[in-house]
Amino acid sequence: MVGTGLGILVHGSLVGAGVSSFIVKNAMLLNAMKLAGVIFLLYLGVKLLILGLKFRNGSFTELKETSIKEAFLLNIFNAKALLFYLTVVPIFAGVEFVAYLYLCVLHVLVMSVWTAICSYMFLLAKKRACFSKVNMVVNTTGGMCLVYFAYLSAVNFNN
Repeated sequence: MVGTGLGILVHGSLVGAGVSSFIVKNAMLLNAMKLAGVIFLLYLGVKLLILGLKFRNGSFTELKETSIKEAFLLNIFNAKALLFYLTVVPIFAGVEFVAYLYLCVLHVLVMSVWTAICSYMFLLAKKRACFSKVNMVVNTTGGMCLVYFAYLSAVNFNN
């Protein structure tokens, strides 16, 4: 949550300062960012799939949390987040840099509440089911989704 929040704040700050419009206007930079995002998304998806498939006899050989750095990088290389902040956010933020920061903070707060609700639901599921199996399903499903999103992003790379 912290890494994603920091990524959102960076996107909002860059758009508010006008730096992001330069990236979008430069096709080579935007494509490099998109490519880095696709590769990183694929990496995280495969990593989750492998973790989900390591399920053996009700336990995992190793559980590893997603780092702040990984979440931050995933958000920073997300071209859709950049485009969202370039196209939608200015409707609400106008031209004032501070307004972009306010909207970023609001975005992070909403994301945090949503994540807290989902985490609570996950904890309830954990109490009612075998934690290892829940983890296996979440990791495998999440990994497949990330690999699929990476595939879609690669197929639609120039759109």
